[in-house]
Amino acid sequence: MADVGRPKIGWHGSRKRQNGRYQARWCDTEGLKSEGGFIAKAQADTYALKMANEALNVKVGLAVFRKPIQEARKAFLDRRTKENTRALNTRRVDEFLETMAEVRDTSQLTRNLIDRYAIELEKAGHNPGGQEHHLRIVRAFCRFCFDNKWIAEYPFKGFKMPKSDFVGRALSGGGMG
Repeated sequence: MADVGRPKIGWHGSRKRQNGRYQARWCDTEGLKSEGGFIAKAQADTYALKMANEALNVKVGLAVFRKPIQEARKAFLDRRTKENTRALNTRRVDEFLETMAEVRDTSQLTRNLIDRYAIELEKAGHNPGGQEHHLRIVRAFCRFCFDNKWIAEYPFKGFKMPKSDFVGRALSGGGMG
């Protein structure tokens, strides 16, 4: 009986397309992938095998690339964003890396580290809304590292962000006309 569902992670070879070029095929955690345009079958097979090995490394918990944390920080901040967003991201990521000074490369971005940072924010006197504000930017940085395959597992998976208990204030009678 044929397997039903998603194909297994790994190499799925290559195939010749109608235009005469070869298409590399592999499967990662997101499903079957393919890229085309290779002139030779060997070229397509080599590329597919490389991508499949990366997917398998991620599956077993190995980071595909280990990046020094300062290089990852620079790549994150060099993205195309508005000036004010970049300034805020710079400030918050730098605060995070200063507080968690033991982080030397991206493989050290773990769930345990995020939990400890959240506790440090609470100890520093930040209210839940302020903690969430700090953690949102750190989460974006971690997502950027995960998407670039610099970390094997997304550290915010299953993490509950602190929720602000601020309800608002009633306007005084003289404020509205």
